Amino acid sequence: MHKGKQFACDSALVYASVIVFGPVRILYHDREKKSWFLDRLLAKHGDPSWVFEPRYPLLSQIILYEQKIEILTGKRSTGLRH
Repeated sequence: MHKGKQFACDSALVYASVIVFGPVRILYHDREKKSWFLDRLLAKHGDPSWVFEPRYPLLSQIILYEQKIEILTGKRSTGLRH
């Protein structure tokens, strides 16, 4: 959020959103893709100081969705700097 000048109603929200259209399939039993996805998720959003055991024992409880992108659209607001 970008703070406004004098009043709160002069503030602006900063956001980015994406909408994807296309068929989805559920990867129930693909342990390799689930592991690959979790590795990438931790690499992007995890803290490098976090230390975990080198496996995913709960993979069978995770449902992973794979979507083919046929249409991709989005929106971005840079707040008060647009």
